[in-house]
Amino acid sequence: MIRIKVAIALILFLFSFIFPLPQSSFSEVAQETWSGIYIKGRKSGHTVISIKKVDNGYVISEDVEMIFKAMNTSQGIKTSVSLNTNKDFLMQGFSYRLQSDAASIVVEGRVANTMLQIKTSSASDKQEIAIPLKSHPFLSANIIPYLFKKGFKKNTRYRLSIFDPSTLSIDEMSVELVEKDKKKIGNRIEETSHLKGTYKGMAMHTWIDKNGTTIREESPMGMTILQEPKEMALRAPKEGELIDIIDVTAITPNIGIKEPSKVKYLKARLSSVVLKGFNMDDERQKLSGDTIEIKSENIDNIKAEGLPVNKKGLESYLTPTPFIQSNDSEIISLAKDIIRDEKDSLRAARLINEWVYNNIEKRPVVSIPNARDVLKMRSGDCNEHTTLFVALSRAVKIPARINVGIVYLGGRFFYHAWPEVYVGRWVAVDPTLNQFPADATHIRFVTGELDKQMEIMKIINNLKIEIIKHGD
Repeated sequence: MIRIKVAIALILFLFSFIFPLPQSSFSEVAQETWSGIYIKGRKSGHTVISIKKVDNGYVISEDVEMIFKAMNTSQGIKTSVSLNTNKDFLMQGFSYRLQSDAASIVVEGRVANTMLQIKTSSASDKQEIAIPLKSHPFLSANIIPYLFKKGFKKNTRYRLSIFDPSTLSIDEMSVELVEKDKKKIGNRIEETSHLKGTYKGMAMHTWIDKNGTTIREESPMGMTILQEPKEMALRAPKEGELIDIIDVTAITPNIGIKEPSKVKYLKARLSSVVLKGFNMDDERQKLSGDTIEIKSENIDNIKAEGLPVNKKGLESYLTPTPFIQSNDSEIISLAKDIIRDEKDSLRAARLINEWVYNNIEKRPVVSIPNARDVLKMRSGDCNEHTTLFVALSRAVKIPARINVGIVYLGGRFFYHAWPEVYVGRWVAVDPTLNQFPADATHIRFVTGELDKQMEIMKIINNLKIEIIKHGD
């Protein structure tokens, strides 16, 4: 089962950062801006944004609807945001909803002094979270209106704290006016302002006309948003037009590998990307310049820790999170049932790996996975398998974490997620592919949950791989 979750998460991420730009003045009537969404030049959906003036400020609304393919299966997704701001476009509260065939997720929040109070709800999970604030948080929807209200200046870089409702995380974004230039809009040439937003090392470019209206946006993965008349924006893509997210992100190496699941050693050259800053080097994989060597762990030589594993420095890998609810009573009960009386951490982890592989249906889904939802739905791709595995492992005190990178399947490398467990040393496993340990074609770039996984976007559509050597 190849991974689609990174690609889906990237789409959610990118379209969380559409810049709705105001007109030069704000009327009492809601202003709508319609745009078509394109991936690699193919129609993939639309977005509509409105800004309405109210007594105490503004209400900004954004709706996004997309359709694409994943593993030859059509996938639809809808997101909507409603944002309340004061007269200076500072966020007071918001509501975010994601709807797909597989999931319905709602995130609501409000600013309360130095805290962002969050409520989340999904198929089987409701949570309340308080996030400490160092500065006033922004959603993408109020970034540009805020800066225009303030007075957007050339040669000035604005640094803002951005809350991403799909990952429940806050990180810094910089926005700057690059230049004034001319851009073709339909059949006419107009003067525009070129804006650049940078988030997690990734650049997004926006062009606005003299009235402050967004006319074009460009993001990684060949994603483009074009202002269009409503009827054109609403035109649904035809079946033959649908882009396959898997094909868009897949990487074809110089040679093939006949039986990748048996590969214990891999040496490859990674090019056309900057590798600095990625988590590329440890006992399992060694990076030297642009060349990586990976050796699958020999679990026969591991002196396994007994349960519970209480090694100093690994506490964070035993801790529940909003997406990995290892303290949930149902998850704890199931984890104990799976391992029964097993006290050897290595054998216990293998039992959990087998259970997840055998009990979670393998199919692509559009969702923001959390362990409770996966346990209820009993289906998903690699991120669902990995999230549940990590939660079950932590529930019985086996330190576990999520890796994101690429794996070789069917002649190409695909973006993928898999877990690691600490059982005396860290061991990579794969409950999606039923591997224990994971084969050496698993090349890790990032360790962490969705907020960290977004860093891999920096290499999407750029990474090239030359296989130098492989073997068992």
